[in-house]
Amino acid sequence: MTKSPENQETRVRKLLERKQGASLESICMATGWQQHSARLSLSGLRKTGSQSSGR
Repeated sequence: MTKSPENQETRVRKLLERKQGASLESICMATGWQQHSARLSLSGLRKTGSQSSGR
């Protein structure tokens, strides 16, 4: 069963909120996305004003 995008976006936000942040690899593993999809999601979060450390 495919996870809904809303749930995956929430998962990405939680990963980014961790003290150590999140690597692209960890986001891909947590969501099942390919790297280009994870980058697109990060770009979308940035455009909507989500705060991250930018590492």
